[in-house]
Amino acid sequence: MSRELKIVLIVFGLFAALVIVSFVVLVIELPHMAKSIAQSGRDPVAAKKTAEKIATFTLPPGYAYDTATDMGFTQIVSVAPSDPRQRGFRIQLQGSVVPSNDSSQVEGMKLGMGLVSRFAQCDLKDDGTDDVTVRGVVVKLAVVDCPDGKIPMRIETGTFPGNAAHATITAMGIEGRDFDTTALHALLQSVR
Repeated sequence: MSRELKIVLIVFGLFAALVIVSFVVLVIELPHMAKSIAQSGRDPVAAKKTAEKIATFTLPPGYAYDTATDMGFTQIVSVAPSDPRQRGFRIQLQGSVVPSNDSSQVEGMKLGMGLVSRFAQCDLKDDGTDDVTVRGVVVKLAVVDCPDGKIPMRIETGTFPGNAAHATITAMGIEGRDFDTTALHALLQSVR
């Protein structure tokens, strides 16, 4: 057998072993993920438990957990006004074991806003940053506005020190009507 054929067989064998191991892990982990997603959903007790994996915080007055998902390696919690008439604003927190930096978070947000801007028919406006102190650390939230479109959107996003290895927050709402900077700052400043 030639040396090249041995190398090809070894590489193919390693690839096949990786595929088999990945499949086995997926089969074992998938029921757990499905169960945790189903349990979190809109249950406020499960949502609070999931939220505490991301960060320990106090909900702003007039706000409640909307949805929560815990997939083991990542958690997502959505917080919204309790009053259904003010449902144009959401704060989403995400915790992950996979670290990320602020610049990749901002680039991902801008990519998402690009899609939103096409839907809302407006031009994006980079509005700099909004600074909030969390656990004694100044957190810079990237601010992107879409003020002149069919739906005038505002999004603020950034990373902050939480309980998860990597914690991010994204707030999105209709600018000038539903976007609640006070609630966003209150939530972040309450992180302990």
